[in-house]
Amino acid sequence: MYGNRSRLFLALALLVAPACAANRSGDSDPSLQGRLEVENRSSFDMDVDIVSDRGGAVRLGLAPAAQTTAFRLTPGMLAGAGSVRFRGRPVRGGGEAVVSDPYKVRPGEQIVWSIPPQ
Repeated sequence: MYGNRSRLFLALALLVAPACAANRSGDSDPSLQGRLEVENRSSFDMDVDIVSDRGGAVRLGLAPAAQTTAFRLTPGMLAGAGSVRFRGRPVRGGGEAVVSDPYKVRPGEQIVWSIPPQ
């Protein structure tokens, strides 16, 4: 009895998963994706966020100390925002958060942001 239920569940999961994946917005279209390149000149690893002018923030990822890291900016991150800022927060104690000047980012645009030494 459990064998049939397991097979039925697996079959349903296999049918539903492609439908969910196909329902994504244009976030996967490479021509619409922007790119943020972070030059972290600080001695601290930084968590990098995108902050909209309405105050909402989304974590982009980790920018290791003394390295350059690239992040995707999907259209969903930029939708409805007049401008955005980027914020770097030290992962561990010490150092201070750094916030960029505002950027008016368009889909497909590439931005380079430099975090100063700390």
